[in-house]
Amino acid sequence: MLKIAFIIDTIESPTAGTEKQLLMLIKHLDRSRFEPTLFVLRSSRWLQHDFDLCPLVVIDFRSFAHPVSYQHFLRFVTTLREKRFDCIQTHFIESNIIGIVAGRLAGVPLIISSRRDQGYWHTPAKIMLYKVLNHWVHYFVANCHATATWASEIETIPRERIKIIYNGVEIEQFQPVSASEKNEIRRELGLKEESFVVGIVANLRPVKRVDTFLRAAALANSSRADLQFLVAGDGEQRKEFENMVSEAGMADKTFFLGKRTDIPRILAACDAAILSSSSESFSNSIVEYLASGLPVISTDVGGCREIIEDGVNGFIVPVDDPEAIAGRIAELATDDHPEITKTANREKANRMFSRESMVASFERLYSEGSSQ
Repeated sequence: MLKIAFIIDTIESPTAGTEKQLLMLIKHLDRSRFEPTLFVLRSSRWLQHDFDLCPLVVIDFRSFAHPVSYQHFLRFVTTLREKRFDCIQTHFIESNIIGIVAGRLAGVPLIISSRRDQGYWHTPAKIMLYKVLNHWVHYFVANCHATATWASEIETIPRERIKIIYNGVEIEQFQPVSASEKNEIRRELGLKEESFVVGIVANLRPVKRVDTFLRAAALANSSRADLQFLVAGDGEQRKEFENMVSEAGMADKTFFLGKRTDIPRILAACDAAILSSSSESFSNSIVEYLASGLPVISTDVGGCREIIEDGVNGFIVPVDDPEAIAGRIAELATDDHPEITKTANREKANRMFSRESMVASFERLYSEGSSQ
């Protein structure tokens, strides 16, 4: 039985990208072979009330500037050593730093560090620190080839030490719905049955550039009257975006749904879906769009080209180009691109991004890494 210590800063919501992937992995690890424990730097309301997948340990590392945090860090090192963990896997910048150092001091045999962005949160100082700590890491896991290449070039990580494990999705949750079911969902959401509905699933924060999506929506709407738009997600920019939509005269065409736990049902109401981010590693949303059988319009970020073939199962557009997004929306709404078939997109999602494949890849890494 291999003991795996997962460490992440915190989990405020199970719907965020990296958090969703980690929770899925913990839930489906083979318990006859692996014993997971989740360590978090800080607790959250969701963790306190809803997390029940495995033992949870709150390190209570408040900040690098807080002296008591280092006492708690040493207690974390002691726990790793005394419980004889076989592997520690780190996520996010703070947890990467703290987890790598703690794993090294505790003598954990296998240290795995995640790379799930392409520098959005990095500073030159943090990259320099990473380069020092990376000598203690046995393997790095990137969720696409583009991020693996970025990490290899920027952090000078030997490419052979980076394993690529794509994000997984619960494919079975994204089943096709009948026309009557689709219309029923639309009625529940306040949508017109005959509209061409374009959706986006994203946290409402700057890097997701939902403002670009909303500008594209207004431009597309000026040429077609049968369009409606869904925004599934919440965040710091929601009020700003609601005002933006109102000022553009799009309030009756744009529906802010807030944070949703029924994303498969929301996507079943859509005819196309958008990723408008300015920076990504590998988007969970794109995989979910394809699993739903939707054509995708995505900005050219991260690993999007590893899943979207431009003009085949979706379109790739430049970052911060609402005109390009609007043009593709109008094209899809007019032609419905019969060659972009729902079946083909679902099959691609199932072939490349199933939850089973993701979990099995991690299990192989733990087993093979621990035996070396």
